[in-house]
Amino acid sequence: MKNIYKLEDFLNKRENGDFGEKAAGLILLAKKGYNIPKTFLIPYEVRNRCLSNKDDGLKKLKNDIEKEIPDKCFYAVRSSSNIEDGKRFSSAGLFSTYLDIKGTSEILKAVQKIWQSLDTTNIESYVAKTGLPKNNRQMAVIIQEMINPVLSGVLFTRNPVTGFKETIIEAIEGRGDKLIQKGATPMRWVFRKERLINKSPCALSEFDDIISLLVKKSLSIESNLKFPVDIEWVYDGKEIYFVQVRNITTRGIDPLFSNRISREFMPGIIKPLVWDVNIPLVNGAWKKLLTELIGKNNINVDELAKQFYGRSYFNMGVIGDILQSIGIDRHAIEGFLGIDEEFNFKKFFKPKLKMLKHIPRLLSFIFYLLLSYEKEITVKLNVWEETIKKIKSDVEKSGSIPDLLNTYDELFNVNNEMAYYYLIAFFFSGFHYKRLESFSSLKNIKMKEVIPENTKDINPNIFLSQLKVIIEALPSETQEKIKNASYEDIKAMENINELKKEFQIFFDRFGHLSDSGNDFSVPQWKENKDAILKLINAESGNIYAHREKKEKFINRRHEKLFLKSAKCQEYKERVSFTYNLGFSLFRDLFLRIGEVLKERNFIEEREDIFYLKIDEIKDSEKINDCKKLRDVISRRKEKLKKYESVNNVPSTIFGYKEPPLLSEDNSNEFKGIPASGGYYKGKAKVIKGVQDFPKVKKGDIIVIPYSDIGWSPLFAKAGAVISQAGGMLSHSAIIAREYGIPAVVSVENICNLISDNDIIYVNGFDGTITREIILQKNEKNIT
Repeated sequence: MKNIYKLEDFLNKRENGDFGEKAAGLILLAKKGYNIPKTFLIPYEVRNRCLSNKDDGLKKLKNDIEKEIPDKCFYAVRSSSNIEDGKRFSSAGLFSTYLDIKGTSEILKAVQKIWQSLDTTNIESYVAKTGLPKNNRQMAVIIQEMINPVLSGVLFTRNPVTGFKETIIEAIEGRGDKLIQKGATPMRWVFRKERLINKSPCALSEFDDIISLLVKKSLSIESNLKFPVDIEWVYDGKEIYFVQVRNITTRGIDPLFSNRISREFMPGIIKPLVWDVNIPLVNGAWKKLLTELIGKNNINVDELAKQFYGRSYFNMGVIGDILQSIGIDRHAIEGFLGIDEEFNFKKFFKPKLKMLKHIPRLLSFIFYLLLSYEKEITVKLNVWEETIKKIKSDVEKSGSIPDLLNTYDELFNVNNEMAYYYLIAFFFSGFHYKRLESFSSLKNIKMKEVIPENTKDINPNIFLSQLKVIIEALPSETQEKIKNASYEDIKAMENINELKKEFQIFFDRFGHLSDSGNDFSVPQWKENKDAILKLINAESGNIYAHREKKEKFINRRHEKLFLKSAKCQEYKERVSFTYNLGFSLFRDLFLRIGEVLKERNFIEEREDIFYLKIDEIKDSEKINDCKKLRDVISRRKEKLKKYESVNNVPSTIFGYKEPPLLSEDNSNEFKGIPASGGYYKGKAKVIKGVQDFPKVKKGDIIVIPYSDIGWSPLFAKAGAVISQAGGMLSHSAIIAREYGIPAVVSVENICNLISDNDIIYVNGFDGTITREIILQKNEKNIT
């Protein structure tokens, strides 16, 4: 083996691994045709020979340096060991780099110093801490011609902290070693793909073109090397040179948690019992569906969600695993989070060969949807309705905690099954709706026009409308009494039997609905009948009437497609309604347990049950000291009360530790995700629950924390919608698009930054919301 090799020696042959990871990176770049300064390599074996025969070894090396390396240039002499620049550890800073070295003697001295650095105390402690191999440590040396740079710096093709797919460049004028000097502040650019998304104020515009070229080259390098890269580079005013390249090293990016998606499903503060039931219920349904699609897998859906500040956050790493398992680039997460504003789902769908093994399962699932699902779901709906009736009866009859817990197991199982079938119904209806959209003559059909008439029995708006019509048909004196009456007053009134009957039908059918269908600690409509009565009294006319549209079809095939899609939508709506009904029984069941524990003096109020966990409830039969549960509840109440006053929680969190909260923002301009196009100016009404529904007037802009099926009546009156939570497929976004009103969603803390009657301008196209500081008189709404 020779003492010194030139980099070009490896262009047409395989590198034998005796030159270290750092040299291996340069060899890969050179083979791919990238610009590298003139480089010489001294392999591991040379050091080993010199250790065994120092004088003879150094003499031969000195002769080869003099012969192979021109002495008219300055060089950088760098280490290249087998314990640096690895995938997990870089060993950064452990080995010195010597710059501006010129002449044979100086180069030889630098080489010897680098060899010696392999056996320092720092190395020993680093190896012990990181778990790197203690034995067989090797050191090669890179001797690289120095470039006189105009600009130099470092580049990452992934954010090394977050793991996001963005290119980060830091640069400084002149030599790059100034980056490590005290007080040197680099210029900084951040790109997503080739689009600049951030630039530090000190970044000079005269370098923008070369920085853009550098981004293109770095993405090309990443594509060729098949891994995200950390690059050191220099620019001499004419050419870009790459002086080092390595895999981006990390001991593991902290998991990324986000509430952008989760807060739509489980908004606000979540009490311990609600969390304890919801997470295994929903996660179990997802696990079953994934297993159905791809077979047994290692995706840990139990880690899908975590609480921060009493709120729900999804583990985006787990979601990335799910996406990757079905052939979608895990970095598509950044599109779902709104981080990548130019997100295109199709570009991220990249089926790989290993997915071929899933094709039989996927085809089987598709055939099931096409051939068997409708018959099965029809049977299931009937079975679920009967099971729910039985469970409801058991809850009302049971008086002991063991009996109620047995009923809980039965209720959990049926809800878990319904959650699974709802996921299928969601995809099933979406599949057929997309088929409908694929025909140009049908692409303008709105989702609400696909939902058939026979879902009227599960649409609360229809029943609210009927109640309003009945009230307006009564004598004016009776109407006046009803306006100021409570629900109990109405029950005591005479000559309004039809109204009483319809009210009873309404609450029997929809009394289980609440502000949040996923939080059974929230009081239901049947517990807040006066609020529903005020909602009906607040408006006149048949404002919640079902909007229908008769479609004209070009041919029979289009009509059949439309009817098929309508049927699929009906199944989704019915499964959703039945699931909400079954889920609502958790409230009845646990309040019944709460009554028992209150009687035993274990808790002060029956609603305190929601501050316990399911295992604590199961163990309550074994506890003799009632103070123990009371103390647990008191501590949790205090903690959640503290969180209730926190409004500016971060939308993304890295790691498992709850970050400190920042101060409030009182800006008059806000930004969110545009979810339904249009422009609108009007008065804001902040709606935090059903108790606020009556204050909304026709044309008001509703400012909401989220929306659920129980919030649908508001959209019939709203001029625009601003939601604190949600995305393009959230309930508020979909309904707003159906009603043709502007909507902006995912606007941080907006319910606490906007007040009732503020004049607000909503731009549904770019997601901008502006509050007028001075209220102008006689202004009209502009739509």
